[in-house]
Amino acid sequence: MSEVDNNQTLNANNITVPQIYAPLFQSDYKRFLLSSGRISGKTSMLVCLWWYFINKYPSNDIVILQATATEIKDSIINEIYKFLFNSGFDVSDEPTSTYYIPKSKEFIKIQDGNHSGMTYFYPITDSSGGQRSRGVTTHHKLSLVMYEEAQKNKDANVIEQSMATFIRQLIKDGRIVVVGNSETIGHWFVDYVESKRKSKEWCYIYANCYDIWNLLSEETQKYIEDFKRTNYIEFKRIFLGDIKASTSDVVFPQFDRSRHYKLANELKVHYIRYLIIGVDHATANDTFAVVPVAILDNGTAQTLEVCYDDPQESNRTLAPTEQCEILENFIDYLDEKYGIEANQLKTIISCDGASAPFIKQLEHTKKTAKNKRLWKHILIRGFTMKKKDVNLGIIKNAFAYGVLMILNEGVTSWDNTPNKHRLAKEIESQRYKNGKLNPAIPNDLCDALEYGLIPYYTNCYNLSFPFRVNEREKSHYDDIRKLANLK
Repeated sequence: MSEVDNNQTLNANNITVPQIYAPLFQSDYKRFLLSSGRISGKTSMLVCLWWYFINKYPSNDIVILQATATEIKDSIINEIYKFLFNSGFDVSDEPTSTYYIPKSKEFIKIQDGNHSGMTYFYPITDSSGGQRSRGVTTHHKLSLVMYEEAQKNKDANVIEQSMATFIRQLIKDGRIVVVGNSETIGHWFVDYVESKRKSKEWCYIYANCYDIWNLLSEETQKYIEDFKRTNYIEFKRIFLGDIKASTSDVVFPQFDRSRHYKLANELKVHYIRYLIIGVDHATANDTFAVVPVAILDNGTAQTLEVCYDDPQESNRTLAPTEQCEILENFIDYLDEKYGIEANQLKTIISCDGASAPFIKQLEHTKKTAKNKRLWKHILIRGFTMKKKDVNLGIIKNAFAYGVLMILNEGVTSWDNTPNKHRLAKEIESQRYKNGKLNPAIPNDLCDALEYGLIPYYTNCYNLSFPFRVNEREKSHYDDIRKLANLK
C-alpha cells in the first residue's frame, strides 16, 4: 500500500496484495469492478496490477482511462511514477529515460529492450461532454484496460461506449477493471455497481479501510478512528461506502420508491380531471423529455408514462421537427390509453417559455397533426415560472405530503423498449453543489416534471387540501392556467 507501516513505501521489492484483492491476480474473470470507500487500497492495487501486466505481457499495450484530461494529470500516473522512482528505476520526462513519462502525461514508454508495449492515458470525454475515447486504437493488442475514478463520469453510458472501443482490442487473457468510489444513493454509479454485481461475467470486489488495516500507517489509522468518533455518519459514507449515510446534498430526500413509485396495479383507480404534459425540448446534446402529469379526481397528481430521447443512447441529436413528431406519436399513445379525445380531457402542453422557436413548431404540429380532433382539446403554453428554488420546494412538498405519485411503467416503456426507470433515477440522483443544482447531473425529465406539476401545485391549497370535484371545476381549471402564467 501507499501507507504501510515502518515508513515503507510501495515499490517493486515491496508488494503486498491483501486477500480481498487476490482475485485481481488469481481468478479467471476477465472483467472486474471495484467499489468502496476512501483509503481502501484501490489505487495501490491498480499500480500493482499495472506492474504485473506490463511485465507479464511486455509486447502488449495498456490503456488507463479517466473522465477528463484534467483528471488524468492528477491520477494514477502520479502513483505509477512514485512506484517506479521508489523502486530505483530511471524514470523522468527526459526522452532518454528507461521509463519515459512526458510532461503531457499521455503515455509511459519503457525503453529497456524488453518492452515494446506502451501504456496510454486517455480521457473518456472532452470539455463539451463528447466521446474522446471512441474509435481509439493502439499500436499493439491490449492486455489491460483500467477505468480510474469511474464515478466522476457523466453516466454509465459513457463508460459502456468507451468499453465497446477497447474490448475488441483485448488479447485472450486481457482484463477490464473499473474502479470507483461509492456515492450517495441516486448516483448513477450505484445502479451501475448493482447491475454488474448481478452479471456472471463480472467479479465485484468491495473493500474498505479495515480490509487493509494492518498495511496502513499508524498515523492513518489514528486519523480514521478520530474521524469515526467525531462524525460517524460521514465516516460511514466516506470510509465504508455507505450510500445511505448522508442526504445533506440530496435535492429530493422526501422521494421514497416504496411510497412514491408504484406500478399501475398498486395504485387506486381514479378519474383524470386534467392533464398537464410537461415538455423539456432538446437543444445541443441534451435529452428531449416529456412527462405527463395527471390531476386526479381526489386532487392528487400522478405522472403517466414518460417519453424521452437521449442522444447519449441514440447517438444522434433531434431537430425540433423530429421532437414534435415523437411528441405527436406519444400523445396518440396517451389518447388511445386514457381517452383524451373521447373524454374531452382538458389538456395543456407546458414547455419552457424561453423556447419560442420550439413553441412555434408545436403550434405548427397542432395545425398539421393527423388527429386534429384530438389536438383540438390541447392547449400549448410556455412555462414562465422560473424560480427554480421555489419550484423544487413545491415538488419536495408534494412528495412529503404524499400527493404526488410517480408511475412505474414496469418492464417496458410506452414504446415497448426496456424500461430504464429514467424519471425515478433522475429524481434520486439530483444533488446540490455550492447551493445550486449540480449541472453535471442530467435533469431533463425532472425539468419536464417541473413544467407539468408546478402549474397545479404552485397553489399551496392543492398541496395541503387536495381538491374535490364540485360545481366550480371549470373555474379551478382556469385558476391552474392563471397561476402558472399560462394565459
